[in-house]
Amino acid sequence: MELPTELKMHRLVFLLPFAALLPAQNTSCGLSGTVLDPAHAVMPNVQITLTSEDHGFVRTTLTNKDGFFSFPDLTPAGFTLVASAPGFKTYRQTGIAIGSSEQRSLGEIRLQLGELADTVTVSAEVAAVNLSTGEKSGSLNADELTVLALRGRDVFDAVSLMPGVVDTSDGRDAPGPTSIGNIYIAGGRNDQKNMTIDGITNLDTGSNGSVHSMPSMDSVQELRVLTSNYAAEYGRNSGGTVTVITKGGGKQFTGPETGTTGTRI
Repeated sequence: MELPTELKMHRLVFLLPFAALLPAQNTSCGLSGTVLDPAHAVMPNVQITLTSEDHGFVRTTLTNKDGFFSFPDLTPAGFTLVASAPGFKTYRQTGIAIGSSEQRSLGEIRLQLGELADTVTVSAEVAAVNLSTGEKSGSLNADELTVLALRGRDVFDAVSLMPGVVDTSDGRDAPGPTSIGNIYIAGGRNDQKNMTIDGITNLDTGSNGSVHSMPSMDSVQELRVLTSNYAAEYGRNSGGTVTVITKGGGKQFTGPETGTTGTRI
């Protein structure tokens, strides 16, 4: 039975607001910490400067009354953090690598008494522990994907190398729409996993067994497999999520250079 025109319009008006509730998954990351003095007292108004080692941008902030600072909505990259305050040595931490959707906490940063001209440099730990969430995941960066000896250069061949992932395919000679098949994450069913590219679902949601496009491994900046305890924004499927972040611009010029003597590649 066909509904009257008035009822159709009411249904349309009711459903429209919910369209705004379907954003893409968040691919940004965040960094936070707390600054203390040598007596373990919190230090407000400490200037914190964060520099992206990959993209070259700079952000600054001040610690609050509890000595806490936060940099939300960062682009996944490597970072250098500098903390400075009058009467204390400048604190510098390099090599802080943060992946997509990761909320990294540096914990407590202790400043030492001294002059600003003196600098204490700390190199970030090789295997950082995520203290902000209970998420279990594995990731590969662009450098690791470049040196992997994978015959078919299939992204899902790299996925099968992650802890908790089982690949039951006979072999992966070339990537294709059905490459996502035969991948089982943390014991989930074959049709229960999801895949996103730059925060947008790439899975064919009709079959749950193929993808709309397959990224080239050379275009991937980060490949991450979320196995369990991940945020609700990835909750479309319960069998794990494969997230791909593609490469963006950096501060190093890699194109042709034009000068008075001609073009140099």
